[in-house]
Amino acid sequence: MQWKKLVLWTVWPLAAATWVALVVLYFSNPSTSVWTGAVVAAAVMTEVAFWGTAVVLGTNLWGSRRRVFEFICSPFSARQNG
Repeated sequence: MQWKKLVLWTVWPLAAATWVALVVLYFSNPSTSVWTGAVVAAAVMTEVAFWGTAVVLGTNLWGSRRRVFEFICSPFSARQNG
């Protein structure tokens, strides 16, 4: 469980820091090649954050799949009296 929190607490602050650095770089009037590299870096870091979150959520779902499927199937398997 600890590694999941570590992943989330690592990738999202890095993504936010990348976007803050991009805003700071924007106001320093960079060249086109520097700006392109910075935008690509911010986009890649954001993708890493989203996919890292997807991995964490997927492993949580896989670990608790029995409870999830019982919850999803409960309206169909419940017996109705009356």
